[in-house]
Amino acid sequence: MTADAQQVDNAARNAMRNSPSAPDAQLPVRHAGLSHSSLRRGLEPVVSIHFSRSFYNLILLPGSHPSFRDNWLSDILSSMTRSRSLYFSVLACAASHLHFTDAKPQMQELAIRYYSDAVRSLSRQLASGPSTSLVPDGQDDVDVLMPVMFLYLHGFLGLGTYRDIPRHVDAAMRILSARFLDTGATLERTVDKLAVESVLYQVFIVATGIWSERAPRLDQNSNGYVDFWIRAERLLQASSFFPDESILDSPVLGVPVQLLRLVMSICRGIHRPDTIDAAAMRDLRAQVDWWCDAMGLGTTTTTAAAAAAAAAATPATASGPDTSATSSVSPSPASPSPSCSSSSSSSSSSGCSSCSSSSTTSDPALINRDSSHLYALVSSLLLDRLESGDTKLCRPVDPNGKDLPQAARAMRIVHAHSADEAWTSSYLGGWPLYTLGFLVDDPRSVEAIVEDMRNRWTRTRFFIIARYIHDMEVARGLGHTGAIPPEAHRWLAL
Repeated sequence: MTADAQQVDNAARNAMRNSPSAPDAQLPVRHAGLSHSSLRRGLEPVVSIHFSRSFYNLILLPGSHPSFRDNWLSDILSSMTRSRSLYFSVLACAASHLHFTDAKPQMQELAIRYYSDAVRSLSRQLASGPSTSLVPDGQDDVDVLMPVMFLYLHGFLGLGTYRDIPRHVDAAMRILSARFLDTGATLERTVDKLAVESVLYQVFIVATGIWSERAPRLDQNSNGYVDFWIRAERLLQASSFFPDESILDSPVLGVPVQLLRLVMSICRGIHRPDTIDAAAMRDLRAQVDWWCDAMGLGTTTTTAAAAAAAAAATPATASGPDTSATSSVSPSPASPSPSCSSSSSSSSSSGCSSCSSSSTTSDPALINRDSSHLYALVSSLLLDRLESGDTKLCRPVDPNGKDLPQAARAMRIVHAHSADEAWTSSYLGGWPLYTLGFLVDDPRSVEAIVEDMRNRWTRTRFFIIARYIHDMEVARGLGHTGAIPPEAHRWLAL
């Protein structure tokens, strides 16, 4: 081992040894057959420990039932002993995360090597089967699906493989379709539900895209992701392991899957307004109003002549959306709970997190709920833009701008969690906060969102957050806010 590698290895080991918590599990370390340097072999124990103790805890929702976390980790440990593609894809994610958390330049090169090895191993694995199947005969589809999941996670959280995400998501969709959707099979294991939710979340992230790119990458592929989503949604509705506690039953999504589908539909309209006709617009409005009303957020619309009076208006009550034109899947949330008065000017009476500036909590249920509220409010703001024909979100901040009522409600949620480490340690609020940054007009709101995103980057080191921050900085004319380090702007070119 070189002197530099020994220094990195010792520093990482000392940091882990001094940590107050011991690792729950250490991944199996494979030394035989590695073709790279002793630096790589010497760092593999460090990388594997980082995965099981730090990285793994960030990619699942803390409020979900422990069986999701425990069973998946057990499957990972077991499968890594026989699957080189899974072994290398797991190490690629952990090494990439170490690159950001511990400022180890060597880890980025190591992560890309692991990623390349994982792709090569998976290609050889798939080549051994019939051309009509993604899963070779005699192999468990889990051994194929899990490496694919970690490959798209590497693109989501790390450097250098962001553009690869759509093809990995497409492969995961095909595997799940062959295993469950095309056969009518049910989800009998917690890890199966976790996999379906994970793939759906990545479909959402890729389909909504980066706002400055205008055209989501997944939308241009003829892979039937909308059909996949609706069928997977039905599968999730029919497969509940903990029906009495919705928060326990969702290891990855944490937000009603029907609401995410609605947001995707609106985002597609923002990116491609020509795809939304008048009937579809009315249907979207009915669904948005239904969700906002079910969550106690009101159904204020601010388009056309109503815009001037919107701040003082009392929202009407929605009677529920007619979803027959879009899907037979019910739009109803699992457990809608009121959060705020419909009045946009009051924030004191209910005592909920969205209305109390002094509320600081780490309750996972509250984080899931408030994240769901952000998705609903963002969907309302986006639909207002779509209805008015103003779909250009990338514009400089107006120094004299004022927030619309839905934005004001959303900002109360942001302010309520300003000192909440659990809130900014969760990936759940990343996308709606990022999108809200394009929909608020008050410069103070923009500053608060940037600060929230800064904290998310600090606590998770997920590079998708850096991408979001950079996009906000450029598209809204903010300049370098300091929310991400200067080198992150260089990394974004990778």
